[in-house]
Amino acid sequence: MFWKKLKKQSEVDFFINKNANAFLNEQLNLYLHQILLNTENKFNQERLDQLKTIKVFAEKIISFIAQFEDEFV
Repeated sequence: MFWKKLKKQSEVDFFINKNANAFLNEQLNLYLHQILLNTENKFNQERLDQLKTIKVFAEKIISFIAQFEDEFV
């Protein structure tokens, strides 16, 4: 069992971005644009407002995570 954990840990890649905040915000924007531009999705104003709220909270979480990433760099 120990060897399985050791093998798994050695196979995990760690990615540290020099500007984590910009990178993660860019990825968030790309993800949201994919959702919004998908022709199968139809959103009413209430759902659009929910997505805006989600984006605000996601940006706060990204900012928090980016602080840790900046410490590693």
